[in-house]
Amino acid sequence: KALGFWRDSVLWLFILIFCVFRSLTAKLTLDDRDKDVHVILSPPPSPSIKGSPISQEDMLQNSNKIGLGYNLLYGSPVCYTGTCQMEAFAQPVFKLSYTRKAQGSCTSKLIPDNVYIDCLPSVEVHAGTEVINTLDQLQRSIMNGIHISADAKIKNASFSYEHSSQTRYMIDNTVQSNTTVLYTSAKVSTIKLSMYEPFMTLSDQFRHAILNIPCCNYPITEVEKYIYEFIFNYYGFTFVTQLMLGGISQQNLFINNNELINIENRGYQKSQEAKIHFFLSLGMKRSEFFNQTRHNEFMRYVTKSYATTLGGDSSIHQSFPEWSKTVSSNPVVTKLSVKYLFDLLNKKRFPDDPNIAKKKQLVEKALDKYIQNPVFCYSSCSGHGLCEPSNYFQFGMCKCYSGWVGVDCSIALPASNTLSGTLCGLHKATKCGGYTLVACESSNNLCLEPNHRCVHHPRCHNRPVCYPVPSFNRQLCPPIATMNTTTTSTIPTTTTTQQLCKH
Repeated sequence: KALGFWRDSVLWLFILIFCVFRSLTAKLTLDDRDKDVHVILSPPPSPSIKGSPISQEDMLQNSNKIGLGYNLLYGSPVCYTGTCQMEAFAQPVFKLSYTRKAQGSCTSKLIPDNVYIDCLPSVEVHAGTEVINTLDQLQRSIMNGIHISADAKIKNASFSYEHSSQTRYMIDNTVQSNTTVLYTSAKVSTIKLSMYEPFMTLSDQFRHAILNIPCCNYPITEVEKYIYEFIFNYYGFTFVTQLMLGGISQQNLFINNNELINIENRGYQKSQEAKIHFFLSLGMKRSEFFNQTRHNEFMRYVTKSYATTLGGDSSIHQSFPEWSKTVSSNPVVTKLSVKYLFDLLNKKRFPDDPNIAKKKQLVEKALDKYIQNPVFCYSSCSGHGLCEPSNYFQFGMCKCYSGWVGVDCSIALPASNTLSGTLCGLHKATKCGGYTLVACESSNNLCLEPNHRCVHHPRCHNRPVCYPVPSFNRQLCPPIATMNTTTTSTIPTTTTTQQLCKH
């Protein structure tokens, strides 16, 4: 019995030592693998023709963007500020070879092998204006610059507020600053490039990164760490399959939302006036007549504006016809198409990897976690509200608790300032929230009592009432147009008291 006891003890000790050794070896192997991948993921060699290096001047400008990885979280396919052309482009997924010129095409530059070129005819440029003051309008505007072969889950996580500078810029203007953006643009498209994917060769660096994905007996946390670091951080999770090259001339006009009622009451068409200003600032001819005086009056409502050009000769600012002639010599990406990166993980691409199907599953699962960023709300609603997802850009809107208002629920409402009850009448003085509120004059929406202005709140039977100016805030005083008759004209003019809101 004693001999059997010692024999069993030695056996169990041997098993324990073996397990510890395997664990340490696996960890060492994974660490060594990481170091090896760090070394191999160096910048790819410059393109060459039969071993001879070629310069950037030999290649069609920006044609090397095809086949690059693309991270949709950071993407800015529409560059509203004019300073974001390279955002979201990642390392090369495919190896590009420049061995030929496009025969009989619109360029004498080299284009990548197995990439087809379409020369787009010169056509009259038509400017278009987009009115952007909601998240849905912003998403539709952004999607004009990209085609994504992906599901809704990916689209809703794309161009994240926290990661995309252009998304953040536009949301801060529309939501935080309570502004409508009139975005007018004109594109000059010259060339379309499309890869024939089956003939494209994966880059050595991307292939190496995939082959070294730890599979299939490593802890899932280690696997996800590797995929995040060496796949998503280097290549994103999509790749570029098609490019449109050309130039973009664009303009942004910003109008405070409090002025929109005045603009509508004056009969202005926002998009039309924005387009007029675009044509005027770029020296473009207009076929239809416009009223210069009336347009100047509209521009008084614009709080700020600027125009930029992408591509071509950036020193030419005030002549669209002259600038458009320079686009072909300096084209930029004006639109792109992308596909999922993990679609490349198959037996045809990796015939010698028996675990390639499992690796594809691991990358897909890691992507589900990678795009699940917390929803962003301004100041986390200041602790005075709930952050509710908007289902756009991983951005949320604050639903404030009672007594708090503002985009971040940081503005406290005194109890006496809160309209309550349903006693507010139309033709007599009544009590509402501690104040005696009198109906506005029905003919002109005026308030005869000093230091009062006509406001509109649905909790007071949805009727215009006179409210004390010191108690104004953005939530409780939507603008009410006031008709005043001046001595210089018999034509009534429309004004607003919205600017008197204190918050």
